[in-house]
Amino acid sequence: MFASIWKRTAVSFQLSGKNESEINRLSADGYPLKTPSGNPSFRMAIKEFVLLIKSIRGFRDILPGEVEKWQFLEGEARGIFELFGFAELRVPVLERTELFARSIGEETDIVGKEMYTFPDRDGDSLTLRPEATASIMRAYLENGLQTKEPVGKYYFIGPMFRHERPQKGRYRQFHQIDAEILGVLEPWADAEMRHAAKKVQKNAARNPIFVI
Repeated sequence: MFASIWKRTAVSFQLSGKNESEINRLSADGYPLKTPSGNPSFRMAIKEFVLLIKSIRGFRDILPGEVEKWQFLEGEARGIFELFGFAELRVPVLERTELFARSIGEETDIVGKEMYTFPDRDGDSLTLRPEATASIMRAYLENGLQTKEPVGKYYFIGPMFRHERPQKGRYRQFHQIDAEILGVLEPWADAEMRHAAKKVQKNAARNPIFVI
């Protein structure tokens, strides 16, 4: 019976039925054991193995107290973009590497140095998305959205991944709110997106839990 408590990561194991030699072997392998007080039975004691597995460099947890700020900002973005006629579009975290290599450029630092790229078991080269626009365009064309509406207005909220040097406020997993107007090249499209984004910032700044 296993119960997992993730906090750098702590894992507690119910060792009912384990004999003393098995538990001593695990302890010798480097797992610190702690026997709770008040339990006289060695076989039935609950031993805690604290595995000090830290988060990956450049990645971080978003904890209660901060999560509420994210929820508020994301809610404001959804409400405002939908008020402007945008529809939410969700795209996969993983895409074929060639999607970003072609759209961003193979000679760029993003493609050459910063992408998280690896082969899967089928031999395909896959990449954790470093930006949203390429994935949105792929989804737009692959699903034939251009045939349903001459002008497509979409927004996206989610994490991106780049193997950059971590700095204060800059992480390898970062979150982005993206908006695209497709099928039109008129200046009003850029103006509308800028206006919507500015409105999200102003609304967030008015809330005491979140300050731009």
